[in-house]
Amino acid sequence: MLREAAGPDLFRIVHMLPNIRYVDLPSGLFADQSRYSTLRLAIEARCRDLRKMTYYGGAETALTGMATANTWQNLEVLELIKIEVATCVLRHAQ
Repeated sequence: MLREAAGPDLFRIVHMLPNIRYVDLPSGLFADQSRYSTLRLAIEARCRDLRKMTYYGGAETALTGMATANTWQNLEVLELIKIEVATCVLRHAQ
């Protein structure tokens, strides 16, 4: 896929457009793949107004971290695909 190989381009876009609401990101970004760690940190720091997130199996650590932080307060849609998280973690995410 093109977006999977466009990490540096996505990083530049995120840096230049911090108010972006919708962006098609590589699925590996939300599956905690280490090659996307820098891009993920940039998105968390710069793109606070994202409206939709999709987390895939293997991203339980990132999802748990998101539950305790106030990174994306305007989130409208949260898709969880093959995620294994304890129910108590989701209950405390407010």
